[in-house]
Amino acid sequence: MNALHSMLVIAERISEAQVALQKASVVARHFGAMIELFNCDAERNWGMRALNGSHAGELARASCRVDSRRLLEALRGSIAAEDIVIKTSYDCEHTLHEGVERKIAESRPDLVVWCVTTSSEERESRLSAAEWHLIRVCAAPLLLTRRRSWAPQPRLLAAIDLSCGALVPAALAVLDAASHLAEGCEGELDIVVVGTPGEHADAQGVLRRLAGRASGRGGPVDILEGSPQVGLARRVVDHAIDVVVTQGPAATDPNGRLAEWLIAELDCDFLLLPPVADDRGALGVNDFSEAGRARCGRGAPSAT
Repeated sequence: MNALHSMLVIAERISEAQVALQKASVVARHFGAMIELFNCDAERNWGMRALNGSHAGELARASCRVDSRRLLEALRGSIAAEDIVIKTSYDCEHTLHEGVERKIAESRPDLVVWCVTTSSEERESRLSAAEWHLIRVCAAPLLLTRRRSWAPQPRLLAAIDLSCGALVPAALAVLDAASHLAEGCEGELDIVVVGTPGEHADAQGVLRRLAGRASGRGGPVDILEGSPQVGLARRVVDHAIDVVVTQGPAATDPNGRLAEWLIAELDCDFLLLPPVADDRGALGVNDFSEAGRARCGRGAPSAT
């Protein structure tokens, strides 16, 4: 995420969409970016598919379009943002992840912004399977927002997970995205690495390149010992982190265990990056060793 010119804000329910739009507006003002508000009425789309091709189906789509326009107009008018270019669009044909995937392919935003939960007191509002699916397949950097406001100078944490393998471009992408957002928003940046597998040469090479890239961007690279979950959770709380920047679940490891645990348990926002190509053009995470693969529950190295 070396440039930030356009953002796609997913607008489902008005209350959560307002949170996403407010965060997007903060970023847009710092970077001079354009915002596109996008509504996809996923619940109604399921019903309309059963009526596909019928008169009732056409009436349902017409009603969906009217309701989508009203929601987007209300959302657009809910903030004072005369200095920001805000467009609107909607999809009355697809499920949420299908609609978002199509919109990303069409608009090619630099950042997708989505508010998915309400508050830490309402744990029954954990993400649904459909929401997790969208997080995993999102082809653009995804800013997953919560209701908690950022500090005037937001505090970011670049969390680089090496527990299952070393992928230099992925690690550097996390650092670059975090430093770019922190610099643009006049914030502060912490850089941490978790799960370093001993003294393996590949791991040390990643750390050396991270240290070189981090010089002058956010201070030294800290290595968190012990449980990644415990270490990162404590760091987020102790340092009042507003945004954790990391690889998305599909890229952190095939099961997304660490990223998914963090998203489910922590109340901060997350900037999740999609998979990147390694130096040979392959996608995925390269294993360090047989021991590393065993820790991750995998067999032979593979690229996904």
